[in-house]
Amino acid sequence: MVDKGRERKPVDVVLKSVSSFDGFIDVSEEKQERPDFVLRKDNQIIGLEHIEIPILPMNGQDIEKYFKNKSNKMYYDWKDIYFNHYQEVTKDIEGLINAKLDVYSKFTHNIYLENCARLLGVGPQKKAQCHKVYRTT
Repeated sequence: MVDKGRERKPVDVVLKSVSSFDGFIDVSEEKQERPDFVLRKDNQIIGLEHIEIPILPMNGQDIEKYFKNKSNKMYYDWKDIYFNHYQEVTKDIEGLINAKLDVYSKFTHNIYLENCARLLGVGPQKKAQCHKVYRTT
């Protein structure tokens, strides 16, 4: 399950900085999944769905998460034997850093915008329709 505190931070920024939300009260429930946040003002209700868009997609996930997973795997592979394999460990670390630098060197703003459009379900390379309307009775 997604960490609600992590989702909450960007939503709080929006709620504080967008005057259209003045007067709305957060009536979300902690374990509610869709929409992530529900705001109410008089008889008007707004549901907000949190979405995280990676800056650089790689292998279906954000580059930071991808390399964090690679780093963690490398750590556990070498943590108990690194002192006998110093050169191999150094080579693995160097390879990981170079791979990350290579991906960053290919970054363009257009790639980011295309990924945003794909994840939001707009444009020619739609992934999903993330913008949904939720009705309450």
